[in-house]
Amino acid sequence: LAGAVGAKKEGTEAVRGVNCQVYSYGLPRDAWPSLLPPAKEVALDDYRGRVWIGDDGFLRRLQGVLTGHKSSAASERYTMTVAIEFYALNDPGIQVMAPK
Repeated sequence: LAGAVGAKKEGTEAVRGVNCQVYSYGLPRDAWPSLLPPAKEVALDDYRGRVWIGDDGFLRRLQGVLTGHKSSAASERYTMTVAIEFYALNDPGIQVMAPK
């Protein structure tokens, strides 16, 4: 979350049984090119996100909401929401085998 600004603690919430601290944040315009490749058809207007950090220190959930509009028609707006949840962290039952 390099470049995040305005981080604010929103409270606590459980994710898959793990107590988490919830934070909201924004990304300034100069960080947006790292989110999406350049596009001629759309213009980005805003990016807001939230993260859930478990009491165990692991990132448990990440959510981002990107809003924008068609470059040639500001009235044609869009919103894209991405949510990723991380679980089974440090689970000894999960084994990853090295390729041979």
